[in-house]
Order: sequence, then structure tokens, then C-alpha cells
Amino acid sequence: MGREIKFRVWDKVRKVYHEDTCEAYRGSLEVLEMNLRGSLALRGMKDFTHTEGRFVLQQFIGLLDRNGKEIYEGDIVQRRVEKGDISHTPDFREEVYWRQECAGYEFVAVEKSPDGSRESWMPNYDHVARVYEVIGNIYQNPILPFPTEPDKQKEK
Repeated sequence: MGREIKFRVWDKVRKVYHEDTCEAYRGSLEVLEMNLRGSLALRGMKDFTHTEGRFVLQQFIGLLDRNGKEIYEGDIVQRRVEKGDISHTPDFREEVYWRQECAGYEFVAVEKSPDGSRESWMPNYDHVARVYEVIGNIYQNPILPFPTEPDKQKEK
């Protein structure tokens, strides 16, 4: 069984996620395309716009939360600890973050520790599916604070 490769795309100008279908916008049909180098461009019926830095590509991490919702990098997840589970702090919020050094996704604490660092860990399927749920993302929920300095994280 292979891993499902999926993406979503955030448009910094329109402040929306692009759907994976052609989208009608202000009377024109537009499609978001990616070239072989990974650069995204918006193609309309009359024009082709290469928009460097306008779009943010976020990958599905291959895990579902406790409600069956897909988890993407940039999502904010919250730990919902069941009664009697004393292994973790309840209602702990974390951002899903790609960590190049580990070649994998980490959950990075939204709130800083007393020493100013942010704890992180590499998620596993059973734990995520049991106690985590997606509560937002870093673009649509800017009121949720999120890590800006992942290299200063404290490993668990």
C-alpha cells in the first residue's frame, strides 16, 4: 500500500485555498498549474500569469485526525486527551511543520516553554488518530499563534 500524495494551495492575494478543480472567479475560468520545477502559475482563458511567491503549496502528511479529517502541513492541531490519559497535557495546540533535518513532519508546540523554546515530536498514526483534531491552519486562523522559529525547538 503506497502513501497518498496530495496537496492544497493557499493564495496569499485572495486569501483562499484553491480547489482541485477549475475555478470560476469574477467571470473568468482559471486553473492553477505547476511546472516541472514546482513553480505555480495561474492560467486564465485570456492570459497566463506566473505569480512568484503568491501561492503556498502544502502537502497532506498522510495522517487523519480523530474525526477522519486529512492533516496538511500548516494545520493547527489540538490534543484532546481522554479521561484517565495522564501522558500528555490536555488541549495542547501544535502546528504541523515539515522538518528538513528529519525528512519528515513534526508537530511543533504553539505555546513556548518557560525557557522560550517550542517542543516538537514526530507523530505516529495510532496516537494522532486517537487524540488529535485539526482546529485550523496558519493562514485562515491567524489569531492562533504559531511557531516562527522552528530551528530553536527543544526536542522531546
